[in-house]
This record gives sequence, structure tokens and C-alpha cells, in this order.
Amino acid sequence: GTLGKMLYGLEIVREESLNKISFWRAFFRNQIGYSVSGTLFGLGFTWIFVDSKRRGWHDLISDTIVIVKNKSLWILGLILTITLVLANIFLLYSGFKNFLNNYIFPAT
Repeated sequence: GTLGKMLYGLEIVREESLNKISFWRAFFRNQIGYSVSGTLFGLGFTWIFVDSKRRGWHDLISDTIVIVKNKSLWILGLILTITLVLANIFLLYSGFKNFLNNYIFPAT
């Protein structure tokens, strides 16, 4: 799985057998499936909230499902996500403030 999925304790498996997926199925899911899910303003990702098994179009296309492998990692992932979001906000604010302090406004 991706770093984010490992951090949250999630695993992608085949739907019918719950076995790990092959490299090529993962590659297809990420390259083709995500492209399809991203079309029409991300409707394929929004489909996760509609589907009873919480699968997006990329999961339906690649015959996969995401399962929770380790629930205790979820809290750690959430804390790290909040930390990264706050760090990004701080960096954007600092950069914008620095830009305004160094920008020479033209005389009107």
C-alpha cells in the first residue's frame, strides 16, 4: 500500500478472496482507476459515500476493497495529518506575510 494507507493501518485486498493484490493490479488501480475516479469532478471518489461497501470507481474497476488492518494506527495517522495541515497553513501564512513585507507597491 501507499505510505498514507500504511500510516492509517489500511490494506487493499481482492474483494472475493481478501488476499493481497498483485503489483500489476495495484498499478492498474492507481494509474487507470484513479484517472477514471477523478473524471467528472471526482465523482468516482465521492462514490465511496454511496456504495454500501465503501468502494470508489477505482475499487470497482480493479475488483478491490480497502480494509482496516490495524485500528490503533488510525489515531497516529490522524495526528500526523492534522500536524501536516497546520504546518502547511503556517508555511503559507509565513510566505504570504514575507511577500507582503518585501513587495514594493507601485505608486498610484
